[in-house]
Amino acid sequence: MREKISYNAVANLAVTTFPVLIGFFLTPFIVHQLGDSAYGIWALSLALLGFSGFLDLGLTPTVLKKTAEYIATGEKDELVTTCSTILVLYSGLGLGVIIAFFLISKFSFTTWFNIPPELEETARTAFFILGVQAGIRFPLQLFHGIVQGMQKFGFRAAVISSTVILRALLIVAFLSQGRGLIALLLIDFGVQLLQSACFALYVFWRLPSFAIKFSQVHWVKVKRLLAFSSQVFVLQISALLILQSDKVIIGAFLPIAAVTIYEIGLKIHDVIRSLVASVQAVILPAASE
Repeated sequence: MREKISYNAVANLAVTTFPVLIGFFLTPFIVHQLGDSAYGIWALSLALLGFSGFLDLGLTPTVLKKTAEYIATGEKDELVTTCSTILVLYSGLGLGVIIAFFLISKFSFTTWFNIPPELEETARTAFFILGVQAGIRFPLQLFHGIVQGMQKFGFRAAVISSTVILRALLIVAFLSQGRGLIALLLIDFGVQLLQSACFALYVFWRLPSFAIKFSQVHWVKVKRLLAFSSQVFVLQISALLILQSDKVIIGAFLPIAAVTIYEIGLKIHDVIRSLVASVQAVILPAASE
């Protein structure tokens, strides 16, 4: 167990730090290609996207915890029932997020923030694309949580690192050709789908008995799942308010380009914060096992 935790901590530390460092060095290029205002719209939209995590209800850590427990005890049927139930919940949450983002992008987004008139239509489109991405991410998050519950942080690190490099290459290639903010968003969307596909295939390969069976969805089980997830949910709300509300406030009271300036400094903060968070993440599945 000591060796497992040490290995997973190092792997998670590497994969947490690597994307942040890539993003730190890639940011000046993106800002130069998009301009301060367009980049500010992207950063602000991502911050608002982070608030969709409010709807997670703590289910992702619950998937991670229950996967580690049921694999350790050999309760394969319980794992299938739990994951099938959570997938249904995730799907409902995802649909709600897509509808909410559509309504906000259509009626409110450009009036809440100081967006230049020439970028209003781009901002609406960008925000809606992020909403679709967020909605689809909810059900796909199930497989991400299972991989972490299996404590396969080395595989997770390999997938994320590879797709981060692919994302950086695509961004440089497309933005160098004059493509704008929408291209950047679609690249992020495609990379997310690729990551999730890799995790799903890995889960079905390493757990041959695993399946999603909607016939085994037990609504009685929801109450037991929420008993744990609701406590995690409180922690998630706190973290989101601390880490995401700053850019929203800046975007509401200052020109949208000010978000870009703030985002550069925030990148340095993210590198430092990720060092602690990456080590903490491996403790939950190990303790659950």
